[in-house]
Amino acid sequence: MAKPQKARRYRVPTAPMGLRPGIDLDTALRLAGSREDDETIRMLEKRK
Repeated sequence: MAKPQKARRYRVPTAPMGLRPGIDLDTALRLAGSREDDETIRMLEKRK
């Protein structure tokens, strides 16, 4: 039986995202999700 190869370390390079201090991404994502939900509801109601 062949000996298993040793796993190599996997690294993902980082990059600056250019975010300003004080920007709350959780709030932004929650707002975007809410807007998307509203649009989905509007499109479903349009089908009726």
